[in-house]
Amino acid sequence: MNRIQKYLILILTFNIHFLALASDSLVYFSMEGAILYSSSKKISPTWPDIELHLKKNGTKPGKGCVAQYNGSFWKFFNPTGWLIVDSIADISKAEERAFLIRKNHALGLISFQGKLLAKPIHTEIKYESGFWQTKEQNIITIKDKKQNKIRTYRYEYFFPFDNGFAVYGVDGQKGIINMATDVRTTEPVYDEVQKFNDTLFLVRKKENVGLLNREGEIVVPVDFQGIEKDESDYMRLKRVRGKTVTWGMSNYRGRIVIPPLYDEIAAITSGLFPVKKNNLWGYFDTNGQKIIEFFYDSYGSFVSSGLAAVKKSGQYGIIDKKGTWVAFPEYDAVQYVNDTVWIWRRGDLSGFYSVPKRMGIPYMYSWLQTTNGGFVLFKQSGKYGLLSASREVILKPDWEKITVFEKERIIIAMKDDFYSIFYFNGNLKVFMNYPFSRFDPYKEGMAMVVHKNKYGFIDKDGLLLVSTQYDEARPFNSGIAAVRIGEKWGFVDSKEKFIVPPHYEEVQSFSIGAAIVKKSGKYGLVNKQGKEISKTIYSNITALSTGNFLLEWNGRFGIADNTGVETINPIYKDVYEIAPNIFKVRDFLKYFLVDINNNRISETDYDDIYYSPTTAQYIFIKKHTWKAIQP
Repeated sequence: MNRIQKYLILILTFNIHFLALASDSLVYFSMEGAILYSSSKKISPTWPDIELHLKKNGTKPGKGCVAQYNGSFWKFFNPTGWLIVDSIADISKAEERAFLIRKNHALGLISFQGKLLAKPIHTEIKYESGFWQTKEQNIITIKDKKQNKIRTYRYEYFFPFDNGFAVYGVDGQKGIINMATDVRTTEPVYDEVQKFNDTLFLVRKKENVGLLNREGEIVVPVDFQGIEKDESDYMRLKRVRGKTVTWGMSNYRGRIVIPPLYDEIAAITSGLFPVKKNNLWGYFDTNGQKIIEFFYDSYGSFVSSGLAAVKKSGQYGIIDKKGTWVAFPEYDAVQYVNDTVWIWRRGDLSGFYSVPKRMGIPYMYSWLQTTNGGFVLFKQSGKYGLLSASREVILKPDWEKITVFEKERIIIAMKDDFYSIFYFNGNLKVFMNYPFSRFDPYKEGMAMVVHKNKYGFIDKDGLLLVSTQYDEARPFNSGIAAVRIGEKWGFVDSKEKFIVPPHYEEVQSFSIGAAIVKKSGKYGLVNKQGKEISKTIYSNITALSTGNFLLEWNGRFGIADNTGVETINPIYKDVYEIAPNIFKVRDFLKYFLVDINNNRISETDYDDIYYSPTTAQYIFIKKHTWKAIQP
């Protein structure tokens, strides 16, 4: 018989005997666990009164244990009248000569002779190879930043969220606890609990899910098979009945605005939900009223002017928020430009559609596409040009490529492998007599360019500030760019001065004053003055978001700050920065905390440690283990 079967026997035995005792107030057991006497009469929960009652009913005390029920909980006395344990919720009899008790969702064990074999602090108890074995609950200790103990819990499962709440587990079920107030907002009745957002929790019972708020109140009943976040203040509700899947929509207060009756619901657009039923789309408002009938093959999002592109019978048109056709469905594609103009395409020709005139503008193009800054790219005779949003020609169609940089307010146009820079009004700013094969987007006012397979950088005035002489380069970051000459990398500034000479096999971008470099297969750190502040001796280095660096050396981990100082020697098997300059480290099998200077600030025997930034609390967990006890 395996362990699971043994445990199931205990649970089954527990259920049978709990039902048998439920109507009794007093139960007297023999040394073999048999029931010698039981009574449903109310009796004072003191041993003298219990002893007197047994004698009056012809039963001699001292032959075994006595269980007394006070209306809410059981008390358990040994044969001599000593109270072994009280506030017991359930009692069951296990076949291996012991009583299984349950108190505060935890299990304990009492022998038939009245010896407390295991306190009720365990998650599982089993009998195997002649021994009882117990597994204790996890011990969760909450401490403040100064490591002062706030409280202690005992649960079989505990996981803190980043909003000050945690999920706890008892008997395989989960609930929610407020770590700041120490209030269990829900009992452990769910199979799974997840954080949905900062104020809601997703809970699951079997195949059904629902939502609870921070107070444990039901926001969405646990009656759906899926809940998905929408891009707005709404969420989709999924219902499955057999092979049929339907969807509804609810707000975050739990009000169902669209019942779960539809094939699909898209994200809200200008106050309307696109809804699909029987392969056709319509639109509902936030009160669940159908505003536009199910009629369209595909839906579109409404733009600021209250119009949307939709598809009907394989063709696209434009409707308003009442479902009235603004442009009939007679185009292969339509695209929004601004509140008065749309782009249309029919076959190999494209043109504009005037919303005020409700008609297509006859001037034809072979291609139209909106781009940054409200401009429209167009194509004629295989060449590109640029129009303003009001359809004025900015650049004539004689370019091979046009790119708009909205932030720099310039336009880059290329033909015959030469680039020119234009102002937004189309006036020529500068003509660059370099036949660049590549022109990357601007970053920090510099654009990376390639000429004859060599990399360099130009500014928005077209000045080649970093000449095209490098075999590879990366965009500027913090005023410095990584460049490669041959097989070696270094760093240059915007004046093409080498900050870090090209000595390295690999480099990463600067992160808060330092950059990771690799030489001879090992990693180190350099600063912006080109100094190697950490020698290239590590097997790996990772930049952390706080500005520190995780060091790896021969399978062990440590920390360096952004000046390259090795503040925590690489002696640990794991290192995690769980709070600013506070690290969870593991040596052998257990975790503990150290500060940035490797000063130990906690005990060293934890199985896991978390930090809650919301409550500024540390959560220390000691996990349960199996232990054997003599029956």
